[in-house]
Amino acid sequence: MSRRVTIRDIAKKSGVSATTISRVLNHDTDCCSPETQKRIMATIEEMNYRPNPIARSLATQRFNNIALIIPDVRNPFFTELSRGAEDVCNESGFNLMLCNTDGLRAKEDAYINNLFGMIDGAIITTQNVEEENSLLVELAEQGLPLTTVERYAPCADALCGVRFDNFDGAMMAANLLLQHGHQKIMFITGPLSTTNARHRLEGYQEAMKGAGIKIDRDLIRNGNYKVDSGYDLVRGALREGKAFTAVMTSNDMMAIGACRALREHGKRIPVDISVIGFDGTMFASIYDPPITSVIIPAYEMGAAAANQLLNQLNKTGEGQGILRFGPALSDGASVADAKIATS
Repeated sequence: MSRRVTIRDIAKKSGVSATTISRVLNHDTDCCSPETQKRIMATIEEMNYRPNPIARSLATQRFNNIALIIPDVRNPFFTELSRGAEDVCNESGFNLMLCNTDGLRAKEDAYINNLFGMIDGAIITTQNVEEENSLLVELAEQGLPLTTVERYAPCADALCGVRFDNFDGAMMAANLLLQHGHQKIMFITGPLSTTNARHRLEGYQEAMKGAGIKIDRDLIRNGNYKVDSGYDLVRGALREGKAFTAVMTSNDMMAIGACRALREHGKRIPVDISVIGFDGTMFASIYDPPITSVIIPAYEMGAAAANQLLNQLNKTGEGQGILRFGPALSDGASVADAKIATS
């Protein structure tokens, strides 16, 4: 194995000091003449020099690593959010480390504890099981920059973060169905241990009450944000003979599962049953028919969270507190006028 090229090797060949090499690598343009800088960079390329990340972190007190902790890497919402965060981090010279917890508190704690001392900060998203985690506050008090996405709890309230108006989004979706004459609307919740899922349920309920429609508690089914959840719950309601003309789900993954169950039961979308999702993901838009959905700007929220974190690192004081994003509806084709609900 060949020996690793060091700054001293570059300095010797370039005819300058190791300090000058270090300053050039750290973009200090006043350390030497432009000609010398060009010679140094040519030597670095010729000798295929790669900085030692451990040595650099000791010198700069930076690791250039940001952790993004999410509950489900398979969920396309988190895919888009990750892209937004990664693009911002990369533009500023930081690597984004993706950590998938499967919604487990133990895995979340393990990532945070194991990465502490290797990262410059972390973006913590909703946990989908339990939102409160005092460890986040403890680490923030120890000086680790943190920001949250769609996390609602005292631990998150004490930090800067990015949130979506889930209540208004759910009202918007329910009102669209109501405008099309739907009154028997099956609603599939997310895990009600999380605030965003509860806000979506509350938005649906408020829209129904505002229209003077009595809520059928038997048409509210508790899901978990996964495809199988939407499939199983709609299939169960159909087998029970429940009458409904529309299905509203708390995310797009469950909407796709719901559509599958409806089709297996011989229901046409939207001719027989309308379907509306929540997230506005690519998977909803390419489904046949495209699923109408509440758009959450996941990419923009990920980018905003990353900017919040970088502002903490750079001590700019900008964009702190809680940033809020509002809803819009996608132009899907899964909603039509209601027919009389039959079993």
